[in-house]
Amino acid sequence: LKDAGSTTADGAAADGDAVLAGGEATVPSGSKELLQERLRRDDRDASAYVALARIYADEGHRKAAFKCLRDGCRRIGTDPELWHEAAKMANGPAELREVVGEAVAACGAVNLSARDIARDPVAARRAAAIERLWLSHIGAHPLGTQKLDAAREAVIAAPWSQALWDALLTEEDSDAASVRAILKTAVKASP
Repeated sequence: LKDAGSTTADGAAADGDAVLAGGEATVPSGSKELLQERLRRDDRDASAYVALARIYADEGHRKAAFKCLRDGCRRIGTDPELWHEAAKMANGPAELREVVGEAVAACGAVNLSARDIARDPVAARRAAAIERLWLSHIGAHPLGTQKLDAAREAVIAAPWSQALWDALLTEEDSDAASVRAILKTAVKASP
């Protein structure tokens, strides 16, 4: 049996689903309490965390929005879209590196193939979110060796991503040693 408020809370969380899918849904007013109740009942609902964080952000409470997303990330762990939303709310480069580092550790290496991504919309959405996390991870590092190492790590974890390969090639020099390093990375990354 559903309680009387679950339909409305489900609707509010559905707006969060639209946000996770890349939409710009507006959460109806009064939904904050309903979303909080929904999270008390099911603390693994990523769309509810995103919808609630959006309300906090719209109210000007960016820190509360970030905390809400981080709570969701800690409870759910492996939802790359939720981690990406938290990374977008990070306050400064140090916090961004921390969030993206945790995100990459939690869900950065995923066994997806190009075939899975092409055939399954859920796998494609997950791959896109993981790719965005890795690109954020690369971007969060200062120029130089750390950035290059982050790009290599990204390609090894997600070899199906053309964007990550492009990022690696951008960070590499064009000398022979760099070409060898890229080829070694490609060999490690191939299944």
